[in-house]
Amino acid sequence: LDQNGIIVSYDKEFAITVTDKNEYTAIYKDISNVSTQLKMEYEVEYDATTEDLDLPNAVSFDIDGETTTLDITWDLTAFKENQVGIQKIYATLVDETAYEEYGISKEDIYCEIKVLPFTYELDQTTGLYTLTGYFGTDEKVEIPTLYKNTFITKIGPKAFNEIETLKEVIIPISIEEISYGAFYYCDNIEKMTLPFIGRSVEDYQDSSYSHLGYIFGASNYQNQKDILPINLTSLALTEGGKY
Repeated sequence: LDQNGIIVSYDKEFAITVTDKNEYTAIYKDISNVSTQLKMEYEVEYDATTEDLDLPNAVSFDIDGETTTLDITWDLTAFKENQVGIQKIYATLVDETAYEEYGISKEDIYCEIKVLPFTYELDQTTGLYTLTGYFGTDEKVEIPTLYKNTFITKIGPKAFNEIETLKEVIIPISIEEISYGAFYYCDNIEKMTLPFIGRSVEDYQDSSYSHLGYIFGASNYQNQKDILPINLTSLALTEGGKY
């Protein structure tokens, strides 16, 4: 309040204690940064559904060193499946009186969900991911190293299947195996950065798996010239990689 008793800000909250001597004690409680603590970010694979959105059912924020937790519900109707990019979905407080108490608006609690152009499969034995599909349209694609803080170590067969827009691929050293025909009929690739040539580092002495055409679907070294993209003119080794 200003000197005339008019509200000028909702960003500061005071607790007033009245004693028998009519003395007033004001305790300042800063809630001005609560809304900045309510934004969340999340990554999901291309084929994720609303059932795969493992979103929290409560939010927590700190006020003057004390943590407050409030229950929330999400509006998942805004989520669009199989749509690459960032989508924003909102949550509402179960206790609606908390909006005014903590200076929160109904637009403050939200999650930015980044839908990736990739699909993955978790190996239950190793606990590591295989990249199983690509559904984007970018000319340049860099294979990610991690998904959900877990390493991606393989690229599955036909993961990149007839992707006509693809011109450049960068594969990190964390990839240990590239399956047969992983880039099946990706005929417009011009440039690749690879951690090794063929299926894996361990296969370098086996001519059935150690030729470049293997990842494009060539059955052997001799017929790879008929399979390799005709515009593929640049090959580079990922830093730390081996032939």
